[in-house]
Amino acid sequence: MEQIEPKFSNANKLQIEVLADGKFLLIKDYFYRDFYGKTYKVDKGFITDLASVPRFFWRYIAPTDIPFSAVIHDDLLARLCDQKIKNRFKRFAAWKQANAIMVSAMALSPRKIPFWRKSMVKLAIDLNATIRCVIFNKHPKKI
Repeated sequence: MEQIEPKFSNANKLQIEVLADGKFLLIKDYFYRDFYGKTYKVDKGFITDLASVPRFFWRYIAPTDIPFSAVIHDDLLARLCDQKIKNRFKRFAAWKQANAIMVSAMALSPRKIPFWRKSMVKLAIDLNATIRCVIFNKHPKKI
């Protein structure tokens, strides 16, 4: 079990356990409050892959560099999956909102994430949303 303690006041400790398949299990509820004071809760038992970063890109964007924001992002996308929004453009707008929340969470992360890395993450998640949602009319993948 890995316990990561944030050094800022808008989140509690992120407690995750590595599963045999390389995914991560949240073993305690995780709360995050954004710039505007809105609180997000990710329930204990949630399984995440910490942003679906392909192993090839780990030298640039390792999932362990962005766990706080990745858990929130994956939870928001799982909720989006559950909504089954038919209109691809409404679904795309919701997906982009989840991406924006992830980027803002990276800005508040206790780990100093360089600007270039945050930019790469934003580009990658926006490109994924555009390709999967708008072009191929797919829902986010549920983990």
